[in-house]
Amino acid sequence: SGAETAHRMMEVVANAKTDDAGATSESDSGEKSEQPDQLSSEQYIGTFEFAGGDSEREALLSAIDALSKEVLLPMRGTVKKRLGAATEIQDWFAFSSEVEGLTLTSAAGAKLTGDCGETKHEFVSADGKPASFTRTLSQNDEGLLVLTQKVTSGDSKRTHRYILSESGDSVLLEVSLKPGRLPRPLEYAVTYERRV
Repeated sequence: SGAETAHRMMEVVANAKTDDAGATSESDSGEKSEQPDQLSSEQYIGTFEFAGGDSEREALLSAIDALSKEVLLPMRGTVKKRLGAATEIQDWFAFSSEVEGLTLTSAAGAKLTGDCGETKHEFVSADGKPASFTRTLSQNDEGLLVLTQKVTSGDSKRTHRYILSESGDSVLLEVSLKPGRLPRPLEYAVTYERRV
């Protein structure tokens, strides 16, 4: 199904760890990544439901349409279809605390477990390809907590930035998806509210 395709990269088969960088470092967005003992991912624990409505769905479709127009005409239909499947907005997602680290579960049933702090987690994706992900915690210029998750599979890269509101009641999810053959990443944002 579309949901399964959209989240195939999030299905963990193995949770091996390598390359723990440890110290504070500068992230791609210019934010400072802190070690977990300085910033706590516990604030994310809970279930968040999609709250962006039709406006955010339409904005995503417009972004897909714009990017598909940047490829050769014979490829546009295929690119648009694949991007649509890979970016299906989930009705909800949940964070929970496990022995191995923070677990992210999507409405499609996919799970991704690992700690924060630049640790590289290797796994096999649903299509049998080797993949890996890292997670970091940081604060943006407004002082809001940002959990950044980067997934790499082959020549495709996907970044999710979960920006927690000051009250902790909502998350702005910023997504950057870069399949290897596209001229630029597809970028969009969707809003989720904490389930009470």
